[in-house]
Amino acid sequence: MNDTVLNKETQTNAPASPFLPKPKSTALLWGGSAGWSGWTSASGWRLAARADGEDAEPGAEVWEKLAGASESLRSPTFTIEGDQLRLRLAGYDVLNHDSASGGCFLRMADGGEIVQEAAPPLKETFVVREWFVRHLKGKQAYLEIKGSKTFAGEGASLAISRVEEIRLHGTETQDVYYCLEAPVANSGIWGLADIDYEGNKTARHLSSCLAGDDGVGIIQSPVFEVASPTLRLKLRGYYQLYQVNKNRVELVDAATGDILRTVYPPNTNPPAWIETDAADLAGRTAFLRVVDCDNGPHTAWIGVDAIDAGEAFRVDFSAEDGDVLAGWQVVAEPPRYTELYGVPFVAGANTLFASRTPYTLPVGIAAKHLLIAGMKVSERNSYSPEDKQVTVGQGLGSLRVCYEDGEVGVYPIVIGESAWWGEKFVKYPEPFVSFTEVRRTLQESLRLYPAQPTPTHQYIASINPAAKPIARIEYAPEPGSGLTPVVTGITVVPLREGERPAGSLPARSTGLSAALTDSIRSSPLRLAGADEEASLARIRQLQDYMYVTDDNFPQTFPLDIPIGYKGPEVRFSGGREADFFTNAFYHNVLDMAGKVDGKGVYHTSSAGALSYGYDGIGGTFSMDFKLYPNQEHPGMYYDEAWSRDIGRTLMEMIAFGFVDQAVACADWCLKMARVWEENESLTVNGYRLPRHIHRILQFPRTEIGTGCFENDGHGLTSLFIYQLWKHLPEREAWLRPRWEDIKGLGDWIIWQFEHPEVSKATEVLWSDSEGSGYPISVGHSIFCDLPCIEALHGLAEMAASIGESESARIWEETAVRLKLASERFYIVNDEEKGQVWTDQYRGFGRGSLLGPLLLPTDTKGLFPENTYPEWYALNEKEYAVNKEQFVPWAMGYNAAFTTQASLLLDRTADASEFMKLNAKLIYGPVYRQYIVPEIGGAVNRAKKIYSRFGDLGNAVQQAEILKALKIIIGVDDSQQAELGLISRLPQGWDGVWVRDYPFLIEDGARRLTAKLEYDLRLAADGAQIRVQSSDELPAVKLRVGPFDLRHLDAAPTVLADGERLEGAVERSGDAAWVRFNVPAGKLGFSASVQF
Repeated sequence: MNDTVLNKETQTNAPASPFLPKPKSTALLWGGSAGWSGWTSASGWRLAARADGEDAEPGAEVWEKLAGASESLRSPTFTIEGDQLRLRLAGYDVLNHDSASGGCFLRMADGGEIVQEAAPPLKETFVVREWFVRHLKGKQAYLEIKGSKTFAGEGASLAISRVEEIRLHGTETQDVYYCLEAPVANSGIWGLADIDYEGNKTARHLSSCLAGDDGVGIIQSPVFEVASPTLRLKLRGYYQLYQVNKNRVELVDAATGDILRTVYPPNTNPPAWIETDAADLAGRTAFLRVVDCDNGPHTAWIGVDAIDAGEAFRVDFSAEDGDVLAGWQVVAEPPRYTELYGVPFVAGANTLFASRTPYTLPVGIAAKHLLIAGMKVSERNSYSPEDKQVTVGQGLGSLRVCYEDGEVGVYPIVIGESAWWGEKFVKYPEPFVSFTEVRRTLQESLRLYPAQPTPTHQYIASINPAAKPIARIEYAPEPGSGLTPVVTGITVVPLREGERPAGSLPARSTGLSAALTDSIRSSPLRLAGADEEASLARIRQLQDYMYVTDDNFPQTFPLDIPIGYKGPEVRFSGGREADFFTNAFYHNVLDMAGKVDGKGVYHTSSAGALSYGYDGIGGTFSMDFKLYPNQEHPGMYYDEAWSRDIGRTLMEMIAFGFVDQAVACADWCLKMARVWEENESLTVNGYRLPRHIHRILQFPRTEIGTGCFENDGHGLTSLFIYQLWKHLPEREAWLRPRWEDIKGLGDWIIWQFEHPEVSKATEVLWSDSEGSGYPISVGHSIFCDLPCIEALHGLAEMAASIGESESARIWEETAVRLKLASERFYIVNDEEKGQVWTDQYRGFGRGSLLGPLLLPTDTKGLFPENTYPEWYALNEKEYAVNKEQFVPWAMGYNAAFTTQASLLLDRTADASEFMKLNAKLIYGPVYRQYIVPEIGGAVNRAKKIYSRFGDLGNAVQQAEILKALKIIIGVDDSQQAELGLISRLPQGWDGVWVRDYPFLIEDGARRLTAKLEYDLRLAADGAQIRVQSSDELPAVKLRVGPFDLRHLDAAPTVLADGERLEGAVERSGDAAWVRFNVPAGKLGFSASVQF
């Protein structure tokens, strides 16, 4: 497998889809050319011309619910004659079985019993929903569609475009299947949790994210009488401010169903009390309905810690003993008749089993086969720095076949053998589809049908029991684990004709595929103790394709420079991590060079970037992930330009010599900033805003949480433009025609202070940014203010260079004032540690608090005396806390930040350990081995099992890792008339070599970019240095190391071209270093340090 392109020998076309019953005939009952004859609605619905997919009929009409309406739409009565009904639904609503609202329902004409139901997809586009109705043939029924009151007031849409009846190929078999009508013990997405969304231990609370934040559902409290004038709810969780489907808690009138009050979660991970007035509701009976209705890509879930509705209803989930959910009711669809690959089941959306709870299902007959539907891993969330992810090889309990004679057959449920992921495997199927060897391993390991991605998101497992009566089937939970497999239904094939399990629904099949028949016969679930060694070997193979561990991380990495790379040559030496990062440098620089297209447009994701997903399995990915349907190329954020990514990426690319792309991108950024002055609709509190850089340049928005005031992005993009200007040979010719745009960058910061009623600025800035808290991000942060301080200094230098002295003065004064204010605002006194950076205002976990150490190096260089030495002690304290609390997560904001801090503080032993870890977090076992992922996660921290998540080639994460490598290299051209060489090798590394490495010379009348060759070879008792330049060098300031601390009192011999120089030994961090200077005027030199 190759890192640059797919190896054609291992890539094949995707295998054929698993067997699904094929339509024999399809009849359009309503919609499209058939029209809607006989459909009725009292009010609230209308017919409208609207396309419902690529196969939409021109001019076809669909039924749409009007905004604010919750009335029902009904079809005429019809006779069911086919095997399936197929609908197309669209809209935002949550199906509520109890109130028969929020979706489409199939009702029997005689009595109105609901026999099937379907929910809308929580999006505007139409999605197909299918029902199996063969068991209802010949009976009369009608369709009813009804919106819920929950979303009626927010204008949520609901629509149906067509209804088709399908007759399936084949004739019914003579075999009778008995679908066990099993009770559902599971409560879906709801349950009591004592860890929060990020995996941290917390107070027990009712949570909707036990199975990740992409599920939806409703839970209702017991009915109570409203007596208190105030309803108090202690909530946690998130909702999207600007979306229709907001997570919420509703106070509902028990008699009428009217929604009396609606309360939203606080958009925080910790809980907060929220109060709402209820004085006018005294005496009414009501209940609370907790709704999680957001299955979108952003963080969205809801938790309830406590409820205080007065004496009538008061709950504290963290404090109360016993069954605190007594009387609470999960609103869920009951199991319905369905078919899976031709096998009939009575099944529902939720697994039959409850966490940690044994389960028993009576059988009472001998069986030829037990067929189990589902066999999925619970689709738990993975976007977390903690161990919320389940892994291949993990046990999920066991199924036990208990015979009437007392014998018990135990069948272990193991991920990778008898359970696998469903929906997420469809979403992230690689490398198990396109890579032959990998796909074959999965097929040999899984005892499920089909052993590949399936649109049903479910599998069938079989147990071929002994030929004797079965008393019952049991599920035994995995000891010490709360994980359960998703088992939605169980069907029995009798051993003897005429025998029927108690409480079962008889049904027939249209026939099974040969592949499924063979799977049932030859790949049943494995009895415990049988074939253990071979099973374990197959599991390990799967693990090696998906995860990175100490055992499977390669021992060597031969030099791998990708085709098309153009840039400086770099070599690190000193072990496999040094070799790994040599290759990672080349691959990521090449990938990042493509972030700016031929028009100067910046793309946060590279064209064709893989996605491992925020909700991914861990180790599997999509090669065709598009956030927007009309996206030109795959790549999660290909159509988005995030401003903080632009700033960081382009600063690093300029440092590596990619100035042409930076010129084009700067002009595009300045053009996009003008939208605030050109688009009259973009206002905040009635104010028009001046030009500025916001969060996503293509999507200017003003709602809180969308980054209008993303000051870190504005500052970092301004700093990239400043760095670009410094590296241009004709600075004035470039700057003058762009002055109004450049002036706008500096003046935006001034404008915020002049308009606090709009910007919320105080003595410091107010930032709507992930740098000040995530995900709905509002507040103050040194990480957001400091880039603006540095940008003002740089912009002032630009202004002064063309005589714009007034702007230069204002910007310099504001930068100084903002720094002093930041020190007053963000530095606090801790009783134990003294002065520290406050953690009250932070983002990226704690990563933003490393900003004062990391950000100044962009303009002030790598020598500690040049980068706010007055903050050094504060930064050391923050690094100690950050290191202590470090958990693998985002590669840039987390891993790279902490690594950069260890390097800049000269903690060489720490840096060595972080670089070892970073290599494993980055490495891809199958494909594109060296590209930095958005998230490097520990799927199991205790066992040190790592995997990629998120976007592969996410710009800011790549750029921060490259900045760490730039710090290791140590070429510093930030100071005029001086070149600094301050390599910081992690402990155990012994060298770095670069050639054609660009550096800026500003030396008297000279201002140019030269190319450097620099070679540092480190030994225990000294070092060899060789420097060669394409132009005459300015004075060179060197700091060489790291050396063991035993050399602190030694007097090293320092030579340059044979001439002895004065060398000073100093301690910094955990090592000794030698400083010396080489005078200007040389084209190159060879130097040595010897103890």
